[in-house]
This record gives sequence, C-alpha cells and structure tokens, in this order.
Amino acid sequence: MTLLFQYTFKKFFLVSFILTVLIIFTLWLAQSLRFMDLIVNNRVSIGAYFSLVVYLLPDLFVIISPIAFAIASLFCFHRLMISHELAAFRSLGISNLRLSFPVLTLASGLFLFLGFLNMIVVPASFQKFREQQHLMRSSLSSALLREGSFNTAKGFTLYIREHNDEDELNGIFIFQPAKNNLPSYTTLAETGRVYKSGERILILLKKGQRQEYNPTTHTSSYFSFDEFVYDLTEDFSNPQTRPEKAYEKSLKQLLNPDANILDDMKRRFKAEAHQRILLPFLCLLDALLIAGILLSGELGRRYNRKKIVCAAGSVLFIHLIMMGLIQTSIRIEASLYIAYSLMLIGIVGSFWYLSRDFWSCYGKKLSLQKQWER
Repeated sequence: MTLLFQYTFKKFFLVSFILTVLIIFTLWLAQSLRFMDLIVNNRVSIGAYFSLVVYLLPDLFVIISPIAFAIASLFCFHRLMISHELAAFRSLGISNLRLSFPVLTLASGLFLFLGFLNMIVVPASFQKFREQQHLMRSSLSSALLREGSFNTAKGFTLYIREHNDEDELNGIFIFQPAKNNLPSYTTLAETGRVYKSGERILILLKKGQRQEYNPTTHTSSYFSFDEFVYDLTEDFSNPQTRPEKAYEKSLKQLLNPDANILDDMKRRFKAEAHQRILLPFLCLLDALLIAGILLSGELGRRYNRKKIVCAAGSVLFIHLIMMGLIQTSIRIEASLYIAYSLMLIGIVGSFWYLSRDFWSCYGKKLSLQKQWER
C-alpha cells in the first residue's frame, strides 16, 4: 500500500464517514419524531421508544450513504485540485486510474456492505420495527390507557377520562353489545385499575352503576356497586394480525411471491427486489463518474468549477433516472431491463474513459523497456 493511496484514502474515508453520520443522525431524529405519539398516547417508556426507532437506522444508511459518499468524493477531489496536489501527482507520471484507486476502493467496500444490508439486515430490521410498533399500538396497556378517546375491540367500547401517575383510571365508561344470547349493557364507574391474574386480564371498577337492556321485553334494569370486577380477556386478547409490507420481506420472498396475491402487488414486490440489487451499484457508478469527469483534461482552477457542476449534475441525473425506472417498472416491466442496461453501460464506459491514460502510459513503458533491452 503506497503512501499516496494511504494519504488520499484517509481523506475520502474520513469525510464520507463524518458526512454520512451527520446526515443519518439528523434524518433519524426527524423520522423518530413521527412516532412520538407512542409515548404521548400509548404511555410507552423512553427506553422502549428508542428500542423501536433504532430499527430505522439500517434503511437510512442504505439510502443516505451513496448520496453522502458522492458529496464527500466531490468535496475531496475539489480540495485536492485547488491545493494543486492532483497536478503534482500527475506530474510524477501517475495515471488517472491510480489517482482514483482510493475512491474506487472505498466505493467497492461500500458496495459490498450495502449489498449485505439490503439483502439481510434491512428486511429483518423493518420486520422487527413493525412487529414492535404493532405490539405497542395493539397491546392491552395501549388500548386501555389512551385517555379521552373511545377504544373499541370486537364491538366492546371503553372510554377513560383520565389516567393518573398511580396507574388509577378515572371516569370509566364501558359498553358491551349483545352477544351469546346475553343482553347489552353499559357500565359507568368513578375509578378503576387494570391488573392480570394468570392468563386473565381484569379491571377492578369502583363506585359505579351497570345498566342492562333486554331487547325481548324492551325493558332496562340497573344496579349500583362499590366494587365490580370485569373480565377483559376475551375482548382484548389475540390482537389482529398485521399485513406484511414489501420492504420487510426477504429478496427470495420478493422475487417468488405467493401465487394468491394480486398481480399489482407482485409487481411492487419485484420492483422492491430490484431496487435492493441496483442501489449498491450506484456507489461504484458515482465514484467512476466523479473521478472520470474531475480528472479528465486540465487540472487548473479555471476548469474546476465547471467540472464540479458537471460531475454533480451527472450523479444527480443517474440517481433520478434509476429511481424513476424502478418505480416505472411497477407498470412497465421493460423499465428494469433499461435500468440494468444503463447501469452496466455506465460502469463499463466510465471505467474505460478513466483508464485510457493508464493503458497509454503502460504501452509507452513497455515500448521504452523494449528499446532499452535492445
């Protein structure tokens, strides 16, 4: 490993790492605020809340790191150009391919890491995230402790005016519709408390009234009580199963969906699968485009700004085109073939353009060597 490689690789790596961490941390905080209702409405602890939103980090890294890497590459090349370091390196006979080798090495490592995240980590983290979110929102404590709203489960309706810090419920309203040949009834209580007894979920009501209505006789009856225990097990057990989304399925499940799902959903699954495959390749294409454009021609300051604008525009254009083609593939399957073709042409063409002077220098070196041997 040469000193040139160590020197330039350290610059690219540090800037890419710092920029990626800053952007991901900012967006992660912004995304986390969307789920603050879990703390406010469902009385979820801070620890449980952060154990939920931490599952968003892998997906944010996959989305942000290629963009942060492209920005860092533009910045580092710009700094090397205005300090005339690239011009000095080239005057020593170093080819553009060797100058770009550090950024290409970093892009290759990022490509492999993003591929691992996209195939294994991201779907597993999204699955954990949605499972935990579903449990928090559908659990007993979430359903019962939501203040000022009517909570319904299987026809059963519960309203709580207030929940104090001592886990005591105030202002309780319960309505149970008629079922199993039993009449409907309404229960009002001043206070109450939820607790578990083995597998059973119970609520202890205090100082209230219960009113029943008999639809056969069209009569109502009621009684008052000081304490009354109501069994909630049947009403709040077995929460509804949640539907799985495309982004929490594995690549194998996306490419081979169940035969009984809709054709539109199959196309969405396929688009998600190919997005996971294509996204890591953008790191390689970005590195080749940026290096090829910035290292071409003169390295003077007069051409610096134009090259930066051209490289940034090319990277932005490629990202928009790829995302557009992937989304279009939901309706037009041929868009995927266009996306893969453009990616292959872009990588091969950029590498050929970048390595032209390398093969030219290599040919001259061989020619001089042969002349010396003669």
